[in-house]
Amino acid sequence: MKLKTYLAVLLVFWCLAAFSQAANPNHDASAYANRWRPTQYIMAQNGVAKIGVPPSPTHVSALWDFTDVVVNDTLSYITLHSKANFKMLLNIEKGKVELSEVPTSFWSAQWYLEYINDNGKVWWRIKNRWKGTYLNIEKGVLECTAVPAAFLSSHWEAISN
Repeated sequence: MKLKTYLAVLLVFWCLAAFSQAANPNHDASAYANRWRPTQYIMAQNGVAKIGVPPSPTHVSALWDFTDVVVNDTLSYITLHSKANFKMLLNIEKGKVELSEVPTSFWSAQWYLEYINDNGKVWWRIKNRWKGTYLNIEKGVLECTAVPAAFLSSHWEAISN
């Protein structure tokens, strides 16, 4: 009987370890601060994706894990998972930026990070695979729309936890 209990506990721990590795094998959680308004972060609060000022950049509401979605040898996308609830993905499935449980295979939940180097400072534009639009706060709210590359409202700093 003890052996069965031991094996069951071992199996549970093995599954948890495998899940955590699959969820985020090479990445620390990051917070994403806006370049135009540096105190504004992409946040997950009460199941809603929004822009806001977290209690700290390391607060769980401002942290995001990502998982690679490899298309081929030269192209890959990511899915952004709320650190508060890993099942919740940042997506635009219903048109607006939202946080919901959609499959990672949905293009509405897949993002491409465009690298920007501005005199040694690294910024990212976060482009949606499905619509080809960018996360931004041009109108003061988190949205995913077509904005020119020069708009600082679509530039994000990834702050590692």
